[in-house]
Amino acid sequence: MEALTVRDVMQPLTEFIDENQSIAVARQRMQGVEAIRSLLVTDASGQLVGAVRYTDINQAEGAGTTVGEIAISDVPVARANQPLHELVGVMTAHNLDRLPVVDEQGVVIGELPRAMLSGSEHAAESGAGIRSLVSATEGAGLTRPEIAVERGMGVVGQGGETIGTVKEVMVDGLNNGLTHIIVHTGWVFGKDHAVPADLIDGVQDGKVRLKVGKDEVAVLPDLHTPA
Repeated sequence: MEALTVRDVMQPLTEFIDENQSIAVARQRMQGVEAIRSLLVTDASGQLVGAVRYTDINQAEGAGTTVGEIAISDVPVARANQPLHELVGVMTAHNLDRLPVVDEQGVVIGELPRAMLSGSEHAAESGAGIRSLVSATEGAGLTRPEIAVERGMGVVGQGGETIGTVKEVMVDGLNNGLTHIIVHTGWVFGKDHAVPADLIDGVQDGKVRLKVGKDEVAVLPDLHTPA
């Protein structure tokens, strides 16, 4: 059986945070449903500058500290064509739960979560097929505890402000679990932001309610912007 590569299981770059965000926002992201333990950190232009770990946040002094001030810069990267077995133990050694995936020019093109690496190892051993991040079927809902999201639903922030609509529901091809929703904001020149599942507070009155506001969604990745 041909060895699985990073390209087979990598996901879009979504679990990242701007270096100017406060550690309070980063902590909220990591304390969500998915229990994320590290986020990739980018600058204002979207370039990768490092990573921030939950342990870094717990050791930080002062609620006003920014993510960039405590981020680590020596983050290992994964190559799209790299065999997965070469990365076993790398995330553990650096206390990370995701690695940035880069192309031959070193441009970040996605991320490799620890769960996908572990899941792919199991799939390879069992002979099962594996898919990377996929979209839910047209018009179908996706259910997990207290969350049932469908395309076309309105999206509102923690204060009740309108943010946009659900354009796409993204699931993990290994366990069919909700990973992100793509939220379309604006009208003529709208943006498509990838919102992690851990930022979803629930669905009420036919609308998806988030744990964050419009400003926090605005700094999430715009899928119209090239990597």
